[in-house]
Amino acid sequence: LQHLKESEADLTQTEVPRQVRSQPPQVQLPPQAPPQATSAQAQALVRRRDDLGQLLQAQMPRGLGVLLGVGRGDFAIRLLRDWSSAHGLYLVDPFIHQWRGYDDPANLQDNEHQMVFEDLRNRLEPYEGRYVLVRDFSYSFAEVYRKAEQTP
Repeated sequence: LQHLKESEADLTQTEVPRQVRSQPPQVQLPPQAPPQATSAQAQALVRRRDDLGQLLQAQMPRGLGVLLGVGRGDFAIRLLRDWSSAHGLYLVDPFIHQWRGYDDPANLQDNEHQMVFEDLRNRLEPYEGRYVLVRDFSYSFAEVYRKAEQTP
């Protein structure tokens, strides 16, 4: 975890301004009748979520990422696989049942969330050292992460 924070400090000094890094990647949909696109515009276009890792590999090879809402982890594993040069990836999810305000089929009971968490931990083993699995809510993680003197 400390290694990821140090890598982030190196990034802020050398590569990417903090305000650019703190914004989530924007997925652009092509217009109905696109004018001739420049090669830079064509490279920045993500048609499917599964292509995001390849775009980040090309555009931000030494970046640091945060994935809010990991769930079963399929997208997290895809990002780690495709964005192999990244400094690291924070994977944030509470993995608990939320009793109010989150009516979603992914809102499993606590024991089921624990099983999903343990399965994901095992599936992430090939990427050891390239991610931090944070068992927390996104708003809480953001508050802790915002404070420069603390590490989530």
